[in-house]
Amino acid sequence: MKKLYKYYFLIILLGGAIQILKAQDPVYSHFWVDKLYLNPALAGSDKGLSATMMMRYQWPKITSDFAVYGVSISSFEPNLSGGIGFTAMQHVEGEGIQKTSEFSFTYSYKILDPKKRRWELDLGIRVGYLQRNIDFSKLIFSDQLDPVNGLIYTSQAELPPGDFTGAFNANTGLDLRFFTSKKQRSFINIGFSANNITRPKFSLLYLESCLPIRYSVYGSLTIPVSPWSGKYNYIFKPMFMHTRQGTFQSSDMRLTSIGIQTASDRIFGGVYFRSAEVYNLPRRDALFFNFGFNWISRQTTYSFSYGYDLNVSNLGPNTGGSHEFALLANIDEFRIFKNLNSLGRRMLKHCPDFKPIGGLKTL
Repeated sequence: MKKLYKYYFLIILLGGAIQILKAQDPVYSHFWVDKLYLNPALAGSDKGLSATMMMRYQWPKITSDFAVYGVSISSFEPNLSGGIGFTAMQHVEGEGIQKTSEFSFTYSYKILDPKKRRWELDLGIRVGYLQRNIDFSKLIFSDQLDPVNGLIYTSQAELPPGDFTGAFNANTGLDLRFFTSKKQRSFINIGFSANNITRPKFSLLYLESCLPIRYSVYGSLTIPVSPWSGKYNYIFKPMFMHTRQGTFQSSDMRLTSIGIQTASDRIFGGVYFRSAEVYNLPRRDALFFNFGFNWISRQTTYSFSYGYDLNVSNLGPNTGGSHEFALLANIDEFRIFKNLNSLGRRMLKHCPDFKPIGGLKTL
């Protein structure tokens, strides 16, 4: 009987996904780590080359898997007056039955304070290709089930002629950083992004169903402190992000995260509270805890972080929460265009370096 309930669960989950054909983008709890996914304007926000690998595994105690894998690489290029980047992401649902993949390229343009070097405005765009695959051979329909013997019949359901669909997609955003001190150690960071602005059609049944636009606004304040010496050995970083996907009149999803990160040269950690509103039903969602460490090898700074979502909603601990792993690397002196032209030399000279403490650049 338990096995039969498992089949019914899969029918409800996957059948609903196919009939509605209206999905939301995955959102990391480590929202500040994969910068290109958060906002294309953040390409090249750190001097040098930055590489990020992310994995999110959600609700491991539930039968069907929900996992997200992502890789992003960006480089600050003074000759291009900004940064460039590449992103690859895949999220898997229903024990691999449905997979959505994205491959995209990013460019950001930097506008610098021409006088006091107190602010930087970045404008970015990310364009790419989205593809969704469904393995129909793994789907279970109600006419395949017998109340006693379980899965014994052949379904008469009419399936789409193809098992994948793809579409062009575009995303844009802006990011502003403002130094609160002349020594460029403490700064405010605020940004806005709009994803899926082309409203790609993602229906396998040739319906007029489009991926909704996802809007995000975020902010942080980096505060370096030196409790025992004149050196700035620690930072505190209060942060927030609000994301909504759907129309402004009727949003399908709203997420709000607020918390704080604290770090030294070697270790860091933080805690966040996230609330969610799905189809106009507000609720407490999760407490997110993360910790990690940095290490430096020559001119490369590495960082590893692990995070855990503790459900505080009605789901409780029965889902097993969510687990996230992040691995980052930053090479300070890397540039694709090593020979700087006159524009590149001016850009590199006047572009501020947002590294308040050595070893914390990847935070």
